[in-house]
Amino acid sequence: MEIRKRLPLTIILLIITPLMLLAVISYKNFSKALTKSSIDTIDKVTDIASKQLEDLIVAQKLETKNIADRERVKSVFTENNNEINMRHVTYIFKNAKSLSKDIIDTVLFDKNGVVIINSNKENNNELQSFIKSNKEMLKKDMVITDTNLTGKVRKNSYIISQPVKDRKGNVYGCIANIYNYNSMYNVIKDAKVGESSHITLVHKNGQILGSTNDKKDTLMKNGDITNIKGIEHKIKEIKKNDSEVIGYRAIKDNGLVLILGQSLSEINRPARKIMIIIFILMIIFTLLGMFLAVGCSRVITDPISDLMNTMELATVDNFNIMSTYKGNNEIGRLSSSFNSMIKKLKDSYEELTRVYGKLSVTEEELRAKYIQLKENERNLKVMEEKYRFAVDGSNDAIWEYNINNGDMFFSSKWKEIVLKEIVFAETFPVILEQIVFKEDLKAAIENYNQCINNDGISFNQEFRSKEKKDRWILIRGTIQKDEKGNPIKISGTATDITYRKRDEERIKFLAYYDTLTNIPNRAYFLDNIDKILSDTIKAKGQGAMLFIGLDNFKKINDNLGHSVGDILLKKISKSLKTIVRNKGTVCRYGGDEFLIILNSIMNKEDVKIFSQEILDTLNGKFLVGNRYIYFSVSVGVALFPADGLKGTILLKNADTAMHRAKELGKNRCEFYDVLMSIELKRKSTIEHMLREALKNNGFIIHYQPKVHFKTGEIHGFEALLRLKDNEEGMISPKEFIPIAEETGLIIPMGYWVISEICKQNKLWRDKGLSYEKISVNISPKQLEHKRFLSNVRDIINNSGVAPKDLDFEITENILVEEKEIKISILKEIQNMGISISLDDFGTGYCSLNYLKTFPVNTIKIDKSFIDDICIDKIKEYIIDGVIVVAKNMNLDIVVEGVETKDQYEILKKKSCDLVQGYLFSKPIPNYVAEEYLYNGIYIAE
Repeated sequence: MEIRKRLPLTIILLIITPLMLLAVISYKNFSKALTKSSIDTIDKVTDIASKQLEDLIVAQKLETKNIADRERVKSVFTENNNEINMRHVTYIFKNAKSLSKDIIDTVLFDKNGVVIINSNKENNNELQSFIKSNKEMLKKDMVITDTNLTGKVRKNSYIISQPVKDRKGNVYGCIANIYNYNSMYNVIKDAKVGESSHITLVHKNGQILGSTNDKKDTLMKNGDITNIKGIEHKIKEIKKNDSEVIGYRAIKDNGLVLILGQSLSEINRPARKIMIIIFILMIIFTLLGMFLAVGCSRVITDPISDLMNTMELATVDNFNIMSTYKGNNEIGRLSSSFNSMIKKLKDSYEELTRVYGKLSVTEEELRAKYIQLKENERNLKVMEEKYRFAVDGSNDAIWEYNINNGDMFFSSKWKEIVLKEIVFAETFPVILEQIVFKEDLKAAIENYNQCINNDGISFNQEFRSKEKKDRWILIRGTIQKDEKGNPIKISGTATDITYRKRDEERIKFLAYYDTLTNIPNRAYFLDNIDKILSDTIKAKGQGAMLFIGLDNFKKINDNLGHSVGDILLKKISKSLKTIVRNKGTVCRYGGDEFLIILNSIMNKEDVKIFSQEILDTLNGKFLVGNRYIYFSVSVGVALFPADGLKGTILLKNADTAMHRAKELGKNRCEFYDVLMSIELKRKSTIEHMLREALKNNGFIIHYQPKVHFKTGEIHGFEALLRLKDNEEGMISPKEFIPIAEETGLIIPMGYWVISEICKQNKLWRDKGLSYEKISVNISPKQLEHKRFLSNVRDIINNSGVAPKDLDFEITENILVEEKEIKISILKEIQNMGISISLDDFGTGYCSLNYLKTFPVNTIKIDKSFIDDICIDKIKEYIIDGVIVVAKNMNLDIVVEGVETKDQYEILKKKSCDLVQGYLFSKPIPNYVAEEYLYNGIYIAE
């Protein structure tokens, strides 16, 4: 190490070392003194706290003895009127409990251990068992800290007992006061020796009964503390662990240990402050020493460094440099001697340079020529090596054919790719015959001849190998010509393109085939349908397009999972391919839709037979895994050219026919008819009207009154939705409701209706009008909506209407699917306070059976039973039966569709509650309904 660096470091070390030793020794001694002081303090505080606990237990013993010595307590065992005495003693117990907040329970038991009086009735069985296992309480006063009682009140408690004796010392029984450990903890919790100190009360079994220490688990893991399980007598010992100073005392005769601890970090805080002061002084003295050392070093080393730099420059043939240092010391004399030596060296060097210059001229010329030759040789080797690497490293084979002499040259990759060696061939087509698969040979030779004959300069050809037909090869060739334009050579490359061709085939398959079923997909159909139609029509033939839709396939996916649905689709596509065979093409058009193109049929009857075969095959059950799945399909048929000449038109017509088959009950085949398109257009128009009405608030609600049979007063109304078009006028609900159901628009329409009738309800209630409720029809689609219940709650809450003012009307077919779920939803509706009416009763499925499960309040007898009641006694008997059943089930009855006085008079004699029909009023606007509420309603004349 240089003197410049060594000298300052030595001075700094001489300053730092004693200061560091002073800091460490001071810290150790002061820390030791502080720790000893803390130990003494903890010892004293622990003694005081343990004495406080012992005093508390003495006081509680005295408290227990005072109760045991009461004559009233003894009279329980000695006098006959025990009931009165027991009441007095119970009062004594409660009074003692109120005077001493520490007592949580007082128990009196006889000498057999049977509990006689217990101020707290909680879990006497557990207490009885405990007393019988601790009968020593009958012999002497005891403090029992290990009770293990688990009751809500007695948990974490201890017992102080006192025998109840007569004056002669005979034992009658025993008094046991039960105290919570919180009473002990409250006595000691304020004992502190510093900010970090904590105090803990521990049982000898290791249970922590109270602590100001948040880290109880850490405390109990300390080796010193876990030893308290063996402590039986008072100890005076301080233990010190890695982070705390801890003192503990055993509380006399009761198995409790008091632990007091203080953080070593807090104890040693003053020692650390002294150490920090010493370190600050050390840094200050170190900085002063550093400046002093650097100054001394520079005075000594700067002249030496200057002289060294001068000497280093002289060693690189720079003899003009001289040392500039002047001084009378040793360094000055050394500088003067160095300058004299440099002057002598300079003179000698100049003489040698003149001689060497003459000799070096010829040598330089020879060396330059030799270097040029070596450079040319090196460049040639580099180029040759690059060419060899390029040829060997390429994935292509390089070849050359001499047209004039038939010689063939190829690189090492040729045989690996082409699988055949060729040395000589009279013509290039002969070479092609040896390497090209026979089915590709003609195209290859024609491509080559066309290139040669048309003055081409290059050609490319893809073909399969003659040696291995699944090997695809690409030959690229460039034709070289002489000065007259005659071809003399062909050179190029051969490339293995097998993987590329496989990728192309795979891409083509993915583009045009369904990966699940491996049959043509929608893209294949759309790209080829017009060609199939054109070829069939040109051949003056006819064909058919079958659009096949799986019935209820979504439910299979939802209920059984998409994996089961995928297996089913594979089986269906396999069955369809078997049925079609070579008669046409099967395509998977969409998720659960298939298309079949029959391009050669004789007549319509052939298509009917073919369609029926599909229905017979796919209607029934399929085995998927270990279960049978039952399902069916609907088929729509469009013939060509009769139903269309374009693929898109034919597809639209077949799709229309398929949807007609689904509307007519599914599992059937329907042929396209022009009326279907008219109906489809009408549906589209109605759907547009519905969407516009939703967007522009274009619906109308009419109200039809429900009238009490007995009083003739209005009970309420049924809200009925109406749609009015500017051009067509009123649209029948029978027309627009099914379309709303099919498109799902019934869900937002339903919420709109509920919201509007809630507003109307609130308006009429605010006006003080008297009626029971307004009914609204709820469709199955609405119940299936996942947010139906929450949305209804929100509408009711936002409108401020009472749920009892609403009635939801449902029909029996609401339970055809997902019965249990919908019944659960209906029960939730009832729980909200909304009543439920069963509409169109008697026209659905198993009406009487559903009455057992339907959570309904009212039955509405359908109009179809009322129409002929005056002439058809059987219908009247049916109505009588329904009334009897409903009344026995405490259900209200509404008769709807009453239009004549004769009907009304017959029904009036029966036990019906409400009547609804044109006899009283047709559905009316809200302002007319409001007039009825003010003025009453009368039978129409």
